[in-house]
Amino acid sequence: MKNLDFGQETLFGKKVISSIGYNEQEIIRDILFLHSDNRPIDCDPTYSTGHFYKDWAQPPKHKFDKFPQAPGVIEATSDKLPLYPNSVEVIMFDPPFVMGGEIDKDNKDKGSCIIAKRFTNFRDFEELKQMYSESLKEFARVLMGGE
Repeated sequence: MKNLDFGQETLFGKKVISSIGYNEQEIIRDILFLHSDNRPIDCDPTYSTGHFYKDWAQPPKHKFDKFPQAPGVIEATSDKLPLYPNSVEVIMFDPPFVMGGEIDKDNKDKGSCIIAKRFTNFRDFEELKQMYSESLKEFARVLMGGE
């Protein structure tokens, strides 16, 4: 797969990675440089609307979400991906994190649980931990060299 060129600044011939970032694209770029040899993200199991990729030339090949909100996104959960073992190289995982029991997603009150209405929410911390744990197991299954 072709590596990405982000045009990072160099110092003495080495790419400079800051310990802080000012926007998510910059942070993602640095993470990819450090941990994926600049290979592109080819799977996002919590794609939502694809906001992460608004300034990127190439969105992931595999886009999934529990509640698809964009064209080309396949309905699936991050703990049960419809992918073959060892079939992806780089996964972007931006998991849901909202807890608070049952949320009435049809409630029209504009100030009522905006984040919980847009994203998956969990009844409690145990449910959140289980989803994260099962998702990590699934990523180990589908990532090349993950198992």
